[in-house]
Amino acid sequence: IRFMLCLKSLSINYTLQKNGFAIQINKGNLPIRYPEKVWQKFPSKIKKAVIENFIFLSTLSMPTMCKRKGIDYGFNSPLLGSFFIRPILLYIPSGAEEYDKDSFSLFRNLMNTRYTFKTYKATLPDYSPLLTNRSMILFTFGKDSLLSFAVAEEIGLNPHLVYIDEPDVV
Repeated sequence: IRFMLCLKSLSINYTLQKNGFAIQINKGNLPIRYPEKVWQKFPSKIKKAVIENFIFLSTLSMPTMCKRKGIDYGFNSPLLGSFFIRPILLYIPSGAEEYDKDSFSLFRNLMNTRYTFKTYKATLPDYSPLLTNRSMILFTFGKDSLLSFAVAEEIGLNPHLVYIDEPDVV
């Protein structure tokens, strides 16, 4: 992708393929391929939303690294777009070193970048997987979650424990 980074203008879109999708950067294509059987089993109702979020995250910093004023997307605003800014901000120091630029100017360029979309209405996935009689319990290994698990088990809710390990950021 590095050769595409410093194009004068940036237009991003995608096309679906039978084994994945291709990211269109101006006139170039970057194929993202999966084994065809895997891609065909991926729920079609959420493909569009997943692809648009993936592409936005993958290309979000392109204008910043090349001092471009903006980037035009040929698809809807990504549902998770607001969550993607933090990883990019955390990447700035290493990106500055890699591209031999100072962190402050990269930060300034990122904050001043114009992102335009086909529409600003996010693509919402229309996905309802087949659910069995199960419950989910946020599990922290504390007394409350242990009690919740025991009660759910006792009354037949067939609990599924969920633990989220959130890394500490200094």
